[in-house]
Amino acid sequence: MFWDLIGAPGSAGKQWAEPAEVEFLAEKQLVTVIPNFSLDKVYLIGGDLGPFNPGLPVQVPLWLAVNLKQRQKGCIVPPEWMDIGKLEEIEIMNGGRRRSHRCRILIT
Repeated sequence: MFWDLIGAPGSAGKQWAEPAEVEFLAEKQLVTVIPNFSLDKVYLIGGDLGPFNPGLPVQVPLWLAVNLKQRQKGCIVPPEWMDIGKLEEIEIMNGGRRRSHRCRILIT
């Protein structure tokens, strides 16, 4: 679905989307948050959100999840595909070598 919107690499007749377009589309993706506040269902143009209850997971768009995290109103649950082990397995399956992506500290 995502590649249909931005154009898959090597696809004929489609161009890559601009970074701002990709960001706009990504902000609409649903993620799970665990709120630390109570709020009834919220009715927005893009769809209904909630209800929000402390400690109970709820799916919200990424833009709202980031906003809630910044205001310390909840935490974002990382998607299953973002697990380090799974990402390393995918990298190995795609022919990549296991390598560390950690930052190195230079002491001068």
